[in-house]
Amino acid sequence: MVPKQASPIPPELPAEQVESIIFSLIDGVRTKADLTEPHIEGLTGLSLHRLDNRDASYAKGTTVEGWRFAIGIERFAVDDVRLEIAAIPRKQSEGNSASDCTLPFDKLRSKLDAANFRSDKSTGLHGKTSNWRFSKNRQVVHVDLYPTEPLARGGIECIDHISVVID
Repeated sequence: MVPKQASPIPPELPAEQVESIIFSLIDGVRTKADLTEPHIEGLTGLSLHRLDNRDASYAKGTTVEGWRFAIGIERFAVDDVRLEIAAIPRKQSEGNSASDCTLPFDKLRSKLDAANFRSDKSTGLHGKTSNWRFSKNRQVVHVDLYPTEPLARGGIECIDHISVVID
């Protein structure tokens, strides 16, 4: 368990710590009862703050490497509560459409594979992005990715968004 950050000032954390928090969340959210502010705050060490315009609570911050993250609970309906994790890349300089990598996907995939999650890959709009669905028992982890540049030219897949749903 990470010590809780008391200040509402967005934290600045190393990418490795954000990655560790994500692993902790996937390991620690197994039932719908786990999708509470106190439980998520205990797993992350970050304070969640209510968003006024919808039924959601989030902690937001920046990594030392310059990309942003958001971790929270979204309530779409009475029976539809999800853990949502966003990794927002920092765009590279003008004239280059490739983005820096938030977190490389290969480490998360290896961890989920080692934990015996079943995985399915699909592609997004026009086959340009990958989406993965991992499932184990009643836990479903959806991962949206983006490439730093075309994979055929040596780009790597990086995490853009993770949604954890308990069926």
